[in-house]
Amino acid sequence: MDCHPDAHSDARIVMLIDDEPAQSRLITAIAARDGWRTIVAADAETAIAMLGTREGMQLSAILLDQWVPGDDACKLIAELKSRRPALPILMLTT
Repeated sequence: MDCHPDAHSDARIVMLIDDEPAQSRLITAIAARDGWRTIVAADAETAIAMLGTREGMQLSAILLDQWVPGDDACKLIAELKSRRPALPILMLTT
């Protein structure tokens, strides 16, 4: 039995915006246990670009580190919401 989230076509997709690799791996692993597939953006510019990709159009939610490189988190939220108003965004901090 293959339990890897990429193997499931019905996996929900979440974008994680975080520049800390260890934190990204941890959140990705936790999300995978619950059937989520995670795409990771290390900065604001990458996150905005990824939003327009095929995977980005299938997102169910965004997890955003409060200390995102390349932008102010509030400005990034406003930009993401202007592109996808109904997409839930959860802010994280460590």
